[in-house]
Amino acid sequence: MSDQCGCTICGANIDSWRHALFDCTRSRCVWALVDEELTEHIATSVIDNPKLWLFSMQETLSKKDFQKLLIICWAIWGARRKALHEDLFQSPLSTFTFVSKFMDDMELAGFSEDSKTTKTIGNKQPTPKWIPSPEGFLKFNVDGVVVRSENKGAIGVICRDSSGNYVAASAMVINGLVDPPSLEALACSEATLLALDLGAKKCVIASDCEVIMNMQKQSLCAYSTILKEINARRTLFHEVVFKHEGRVYNNEAHVLAKSVCTMAPGRHIWLLGRPNFIYVPQNIMLSE
Repeated sequence: MSDQCGCTICGANIDSWRHALFDCTRSRCVWALVDEELTEHIATSVIDNPKLWLFSMQETLSKKDFQKLLIICWAIWGARRKALHEDLFQSPLSTFTFVSKFMDDMELAGFSEDSKTTKTIGNKQPTPKWIPSPEGFLKFNVDGVVVRSENKGAIGVICRDSSGNYVAASAMVINGLVDPPSLEALACSEATLLALDLGAKKCVIASDCEVIMNMQKQSLCAYSTILKEINARRTLFHEVVFKHEGRVYNNEAHVLAKSVCTMAPGRHIWLLGRPNFIYVPQNIMLSE
């Protein structure tokens, strides 16, 4: 924690261990990407003493979930240290990606609780979670989610290069839009906007919804206007490929869209190497 009485990252008046790991804006964004069972279990604990809290988590969580909890807290704490002392800011998505990769590496090395189960499977290869794009193409996985209880929708876009390296991400929260296909179409449109922001010339846009099929067939539908806008924007690129991929390959974009639902309406952008995200309010976004 910093030597000031408040949090210098989010501006809160408190900077306790609990605030740093769970309540700070950047920490909450990381936890939003974690499975709900674990986050809900953590939220039920009101123990203020960090040592007693840790013992409580160890007793009430499975070994696998407790291991995951420790790694996430370690990653959040490390990212916070870099932000406070080295002025190096990581996006919440980068922190979560590091956690996922670290846990995968532990499993391969035999340190994970699942490693014994993995070894009994023999040489069976795990299901791939991401499909690479051709060399020279940027890959944009997109998805949309609906929050009917709050009458709004959200979309998420994840960009990686052909080697799987994270390049950028963007998300949009839209009040009053709860039509899933329209949200998926907007997600594809947002992918083209992010590609222009990155100066990409060749890109693959992948989704697990019917919008991609309508994009290829040019079918008449409720979101035809959005599809026309996307097709008009395609002329700004050397090549744009639209692909339909199953949810198992598109889960990262789905998780991002789900995690931003609590954020302010508008467009949010995370670019590699930038200290923080770029936010465009909804009223400005819609007037462009």
